[in-house]
Amino acid sequence: MGKSRYGIGFALLIVTGGLSLAPDYSGLAAKSSQSTESFPAYTMPDYGVQKVVYHVSNTGHWYNRSSEARRLIGVLSNHVKAVAPDTPELKVVFNSEGIDLLRRIKADPELSIRFEALRRNGVHILICMNSINSVGATPDMLPPVTSVNLVEAGVAEVAALQRQGYSYIRF
Repeated sequence: MGKSRYGIGFALLIVTGGLSLAPDYSGLAAKSSQSTESFPAYTMPDYGVQKVVYHVSNTGHWYNRSSEARRLIGVLSNHVKAVAPDTPELKVVFNSEGIDLLRRIKADPELSIRFEALRRNGVHILICMNSINSVGATPDMLPPVTSVNLVEAGVAEVAALQRQGYSYIRF
């Protein structure tokens, strides 16, 4: 008997009557909600002093932008906690459509409180003036900013920070 040019995949398609053989992920929800008590104890590593620039520039693919604002604040909070007692040098550069995330933070009282707590704990916020002008944002649309928070061009600022040794994280 000769080899079929269609291979095993074709045979499976015929045997299953065209039914999907996609993996069943239905059990994952139950597994992901398990308690962390089943994980072994571990020692928190010493991450050392860190210099990181978070680049927030896109909202095009976000399903729920308010949730994305919560996620950013959560990620930044977790980063600060992970390197404690050291204080990381975290800078968050907002440009382009990332300005929308700042508007959402301003509009949500809980997010505003958490965002300001991060700022008080040393997270530096930098906002692109080109983007502010492009989207027509006004100061009342954004969390409180001073001249220290404003940069001419967000992308140029990100590049300059990388040249100064900051690690890059795109958010």
